[in-house]
Amino acid sequence: MSSDRRIESSRANGALSHGPVTAEGKRRSSRNAEKHGIYSESILLNGESPALYEEVRANYYARFQPADKLEEYLVDQLVACHWRMNRMAHLEAATLDNQMDSDQPKIDETFEAIDPSTRAALAFRSLSDSSAALANFSRFESSLARQYDRAARHLSEWQSKREKSRNEPSSKTGQ
Repeated sequence: MSSDRRIESSRANGALSHGPVTAEGKRRSSRNAEKHGIYSESILLNGESPALYEEVRANYYARFQPADKLEEYLVDQLVACHWRMNRMAHLEAATLDNQMDSDQPKIDETFEAIDPSTRAALAFRSLSDSSAALANFSRFESSLARQYDRAARHLSEWQSKREKSRNEPSSKTGQ
């Protein structure tokens, strides 16, 4: 138990601290929750935001509160799948946008006016006929969804077992 003098001293010392002051100190402090960043280094592509990735990761950690290395691994798998599924959605949209831009001269020759949905449908058909890109996106998304579901199921089972063992009465008797 702490003495009154120690408690008072701790309060006085704590009152002196106002956090980092310099830009470098604030930058370092903003990364305090990051444990190692190894996943962001291996998952992110150039141009993707490490800060946004770490924010997503922190949200998953806050939600699932992993208690050991296995649970951390499973949560990191969820984060990686989440990130990659989001990337696939962006890649698919960018691919369709690019195809719509490529088709624009032909569309201008063929149509006086065209609505955005029809323009997207023509790009989709063009890509489906000439490229495996859309089929690959679908395949990758399905694979990532299965990986995500598998990791979520394993994490749930592991956490349920841990919680159950925590709530079971001790096998020791009062003798």
